[in-house]
Amino acid sequence: GTRKKRATDQQFQVVKDSWDTEKAVDELNKRLLKWRADLERRLADECKKAVAASTTRRVLALLSFARRCDEVVGATDGDAKMVTRLAVIVASDRLDVAKKELEKETGRDPRVVLQNLKAVTTLWPDIDDHESLEAILGQVGSMLQARMRTAMEEAARAGDQRRTEALVSFATECDAVLTTMNQKLDLCNLLEKEEKEEVDEEEDKEEGEEEVEPDLEKKQDFTTEDLRSLESFMSREAVKDAFLKWDTAGTGSIKLEDFGQVIKTIDSRISEDTIQAIFD
Repeated sequence: GTRKKRATDQQFQVVKDSWDTEKAVDELNKRLLKWRADLERRLADECKKAVAASTTRRVLALLSFARRCDEVVGATDGDAKMVTRLAVIVASDRLDVAKKELEKETGRDPRVVLQNLKAVTTLWPDIDDHESLEAILGQVGSMLQARMRTAMEEAARAGDQRRTEALVSFATECDAVLTTMNQKLDLCNLLEKEEKEEVDEEEDKEEGEEEVEPDLEKKQDFTTEDLRSLESFMSREAVKDAFLKWDTAGTGSIKLEDFGQVIKTIDSRISEDTIQAIFD
């Protein structure tokens, strides 16, 4: 408990004060190394338990104690890495939480991701070797890119300006946090590019639809102007002209069913028997 930690601090301080005058340096050094290894192991075990139990105050207290131990040990041989070992344990857990949040198909909370990434940045200076975290940090970064790209596509397609602005703002925060951990994802530019591409695609679709409209109007004009009259329609020449205009594929043939639909469009009063007679 607290009393044991205080006693340990005092013992460290005694060693620090008497180091230069200690005659049995070799023997003391062996004892110190053994004791320090045991303490580091115990601290790591306690830290893992605290992380698993999500007891933040306990984790912070252990990190603080490890820093004090490193200060004392650093004054002896300079090899002080207790806080580094604990920081790696905590940072790995925080990154794992962020990863699991991003893996959710529904109900993802971006605040959870950002909060845990920020927690890792506070530990980053205490970690000498970041290689142990590069794998999971890379996975989090890749998943973050994919999720945000999809979200921006959906927002841009729906014309949801409020959501696109919120995504860009979130990306800006993530970029700032990740940069401190040597991760340059450039999420902000990625999202802005994605939004522009989606907008350009929608504009191209609209232009394509506008180009089709004149042909449609032409066909409607043909129906109303050329074949409005049943009398003119019944003439053989008019039927031939109408057939050529409707046979856009140029196959020289038309099915009875399609022919009947065309005729009914022209004049609904025409009976099936009349259509059959004309077709024959």
